[in-house]
Amino acid sequence: MKVPCAVAGGDGESHWEERELALEAADPAEHGIGGFAARALGSWDAAIVEFPPDFAGDFHADGRSIAVMIAGRIRFELSDGTSVTLGPGEVAMFEDAAGGGHRPVVLDGKGATLLSLNA
Repeated sequence: MKVPCAVAGGDGESHWEERELALEAADPAEHGIGGFAARALGSWDAAIVEFPPDFAGDFHADGRSIAVMIAGRIRFELSDGTSVTLGPGEVAMFEDAAGGGHRPVVLDGKGATLLSLNA
């Protein structure tokens, strides 16, 4: 599964690149069923984040995270001036802790909700 990933560049800015979010076939002996793929995230924390309409956050770079959009649309802007817009069901990774960071901007005058998985 390929997803956009914010990474720190050698220029000190954050940049988008496409990364593979590798999934592995489930072992029926371990899970009781088979036929699906998964990726264990280990000891990552999870949080449901609700943003109000027209929210525009500050640039920040806070470690590794995966954002899974639940409702609404958010444009994630990077310090290099590029952006990616996510809607429900879409995923992005953030590994730009040493870069200039990213910021969320809620679109369409409605709130947005995402699941944030943080390493």
